[in-house]
This record gives sequence, C-alpha cells and structure tokens, in this order.
Amino acid sequence: MTNDAWRILRAPFPTDAVHWHVVEVRDEGRRMRLAPHLAIPAIRRRLDDAFGPDGWSLTLAPWREAMLIATIDVGDVQRSGVATVLGAPGLDASGASSELTVQETVTGAGWTAALETLGVTLPVQVDGDGVVDADPERGEPLHPPEVVLLDVSDAQTAPQDADGRGEASASPAVVADAAPLSETADPEAHKPEGHKMIDRIVERLRGEGLGADVARLVTRYGGYGQDADASRALYAELRALLRERTTGG
Repeated sequence: MTNDAWRILRAPFPTDAVHWHVVEVRDEGRRMRLAPHLAIPAIRRRLDDAFGPDGWSLTLAPWREAMLIATIDVGDVQRSGVATVLGAPGLDASGASSELTVQETVTGAGWTAALETLGVTLPVQVDGDGVVDADPERGEPLHPPEVVLLDVSDAQTAPQDADGRGEASASPAVVADAAPLSETADPEAHKPEGHKMIDRIVERLRGEGLGADVARLVTRYGGYGQDADASRALYAELRALLRERTTGG
C-alpha cells in the first residue's frame, strides 16, 4: 500500500457524512443515547479512492446483544473493530430518520468502527452523554445530540474524485490522535506498544484455539479499551486466559 493511499483514507470527512445510531434506550423509550458513524456511501467512496474498488473488503459479524465485530481488509492489512448499535432507526446528517433503514444504520456503525482501527477520525465529537429525546411509539430518536466540530479549516482543498466532489486533505488538528504515517504507510509502525502487546497475546490465544474467548473479551472492552487503564486490564485478562490454557488450570 502506498503512502498516498493511507493519506487519502485518513483525510477528514465532511460533517454531512456523519449519521447517528442508537447505542442505549432509556426511560421506556423516551430517551436514547446516540453515537456518530459515517454514512455508507461516504465510506465506500473513500475506500475506492484510497485502494480501488477491488482493493478492500468489509465484513460484519454479530456478537452478543447489540454488538458487532467489523473486519476490514486492505491489501495485506486486516483490522477488526467493535461497534455497539441497537437495531433501531438512526438519523442522517439532517437529523431525519425516514430515509434510513435499520440495516443501513447498523452497517454504517460497523464499517466506521473498522475504519477507526486504521486511523480514520470522525469530524465531530459528542458534547456530553449523547442522550436525546425519542419517540417511544416509533422507537427512534427525535434529534441528534449536541456536538463539537473538529477544526478542518486548514483542509479545504484536495483533488476531485470521479464524480467531481472534493475531498479534504488532512489537517493536523483533526489527525492529531491518529498514528503518524511512516515511509511505508504501515499502520502497525506507530501503534502504541500496549496495543502491540495485546495483538501478540491475542494471536497466541487464537493459535491455542481460544478465538471465541478472545472475541468475548475484546468485545467487552470495546477493542483495545477506552484508555490506558482499560488496555492494561484487558491485557491482564488475556494473560490469565493464556496461563490457564498453558498450565491446564
């Protein structure tokens, strides 16, 4: 994979590519907690631009209640992310739900989780807990949550795609938390050491035939864990699982 391909993939998405999915229902359906994801057409265009229509694939596998394991393959790179999404209508960028099917919402959330493992950053962050009013009869949220827009003011120009739409180039403010690009554009090169340690022990456990147990732990922690403490806790549980297998205890 070329360095340019990874730059294209990780360039900021426009805010009108952001849709919303339900991750929790409260107060007998009168309130819902939402999370953002990227619209399927936006993801598809970006992957086609970066790797070509035949250069990528995305698969989804259900795991436990309201969770998906999303796996993306680009060239010889494979990554998996975890998404929490209820089977409920979501909202598009305008705040409307009538044009979206549940399948589109679920798929968009899963695909976005996979892209985030490759350094893709959404252009918005939820401001607060993401809980909004909902219609309990229709089972859908009434409006998106308040958000904080990430600064893309320095990323307004880029080559046109096949349909004449411009794609923004990467802004340092937007990709600050993403892994920097190496000369070979290998996303593994700048992965945090703790994540690499988790990857190594996961591979050992899979080799021991414990893939299902690993998936349960990874799903519970939402991937590598939301912070360093969670990552350490995940690693400790994975080590305990490996110790159990190798010692027969």
